[in-house]
Amino acid sequence: MNLPTQIDQKTSITEFILFSPASVLDVNVLDVIPFEANGAYPFLEKCP
Repeated sequence: MNLPTQIDQKTSITEFILFSPASVLDVNVLDVIPFEANGAYPFLEKCP
């Protein structure tokens, strides 16, 4: 299971969360994330 999230760094409130099966690649989640102007979007690699 993947759990991509988007957190507002000023308020520490989760703004976006998506539950997806592990078979969904992180790059495919980029199509559904609501990007904001001047936002920072780090992506972490999964640990084995």
